[in-house]
Amino acid sequence: MLTVAAVLVLGVLAPAPAVPVGSEVEVRSCTGHAFSDLDTTTGWPDLANVVLRRGPHTSCTSDGQGQSARPLDYHCYTEGDPVTRNGVTYTTWTHLRDVMTGQQGWVSNAFLAPNSTGSRGSVVRCP
Repeated sequence: MLTVAAVLVLGVLAPAPAVPVGSEVEVRSCTGHAFSDLDTTTGWPDLANVVLRRGPHTSCTSDGQGQSARPLDYHCYTEGDPVTRNGVTYTTWTHLRDVMTGQQGWVSNAFLAPNSTGSRGSVVRCP
């Protein structure tokens, strides 16, 4: 039987190494998603801050935040990782630009405020 000290020395409880940034796994999921500014609408975050990601996946690196007091220029949407919020699962992500800062990125439609028709995010599919 191993003692706690022996287990720690042997590394049995050590966490698995993280996937390094820029690894093949990240490159496949966070790059290569085409987008273009095809949508003429703007919207707002549905939270105080929303994360702008490099791809439509929760594992993608953040490139900044959109804040609730700043309008967002919607470009287009695509399918991405499912995100569940308040019991509803969203699979669409909108590519957008924060109008005040110019930062761009992908945001799950789960975190965008509903528009006048009740939909969230861009209504134009990315190319």
